[in-house]
Amino acid sequence: MVLPVLTMVAQNVHNCATSDINAVALFGVDAPVSIGTEIPGEELFAIVADFCGRVARRVFRGSAIQGIGGYISKMKAKILVLAAGLLAFAGLSSAAVIGSTDPTQFTNVVDWCQLGCPGGTALATPGTFTAVLGDSGFVGLFGTGQPFYIIQQGQNLFGDFPNGMGAVYNGAVPDDIATQFNQAEQGFGAYIETDLTGAFTATITLYDQNDLVVGSYTTAGVSVGLGNNPLFIGAFDSTADVWAASFQAFDSNQNEDFYIGEAGFYAPAASTPEPGTMLMLAPALLGLAAYGRKRFSSR
Repeated sequence: MVLPVLTMVAQNVHNCATSDINAVALFGVDAPVSIGTEIPGEELFAIVADFCGRVARRVFRGSAIQGIGGYISKMKAKILVLAAGLLAFAGLSSAAVIGSTDPTQFTNVVDWCQLGCPGGTALATPGTFTAVLGDSGFVGLFGTGQPFYIIQQGQNLFGDFPNGMGAVYNGAVPDDIATQFNQAEQGFGAYIETDLTGAFTATITLYDQNDLVVGSYTTAGVSVGLGNNPLFIGAFDSTADVWAASFQAFDSNQNEDFYIGEAGFYAPAASTPEPGTMLMLAPALLGLAAYGRKRFSSR
C-alpha cells in the first residue's frame, strides 16, 4: 500500500542547492510531483523529515496545497491524516534542533531598549545589538528591507510583555523579524506575541553561516494583552553552528503582525535543557477566539 503525496507550489523558499525551488526539489524526487503521485509511506515520512530541515523563512507563505490523490487502506488512513496535518500547519519542527519555551535556557540577554525606548519611530534595517555577555549582531526585516520599530511595554505597547520591556515590531509589514550574529552561536530565542489578541502560532528558524536552515521550531500561544505571561520561543543545536535566526508569528486571521520582546542567546551552563514540544498541529488552535486588538499608539 502506498500513500499519495501532497503537492504544493512554493515561492520564497530555498534548500542547500538553490534559492528558487519547485515541488521536485522540495520533495527530493527525480520526477515532477503531481496530484496522485504515489510514494511508499515510509518514504513519505523520510521526505517530510528532510523537508523540515530544508525550507527557509517563508515556508508556506504563497504556497498552495493542491490536493490528495488515490486511496489508502484504513490502516494507513491515520498516518496520512497526520502527514497532511503536519504539512498544512505553518512550520514543521526539524529534528536537527531542539525547541524550547523556557527563557532560563537563553540567559545571554538582548535588551532591545539599547536601540532606544520608548521608541515608536521607524528604524532602518539592519539595526545593531549587543547581548549582556558581549555577543553581537543585527536585527531587522531582512526579507523586505523595510524599517522596523522599537517600542516599549507600558509606553506605546500594551500587550503581554512585562512592563518596561523593549520590543521589536515589524510594523504590520508581512515579513519575519530576523537576526544575524557576528559569531557562531548554539541557539537563540525571544518572547513573542501578535498585535491581535487571541490564538497565534510562532516559529523560530535557525540558519548556518551560509544562510542554510539548521532547523526550526513551531509552537502555539495566546496573546491576551494583560501585561503578563508572554510566550517565549527558542531553539538550539548541539553545536555552535548558528549564525542567524528568524521569527514568524501569525494571528488567527493569518496576518504576520507581531512583536518580539527581550531575546537571548542559548547559554547551556545556565540551566538543564528541557526540550520543547517538537510538533504542534493546527487542530490545537481550534476553538480559541480573538478578543480584540491592542493599541500601538504611534501608528
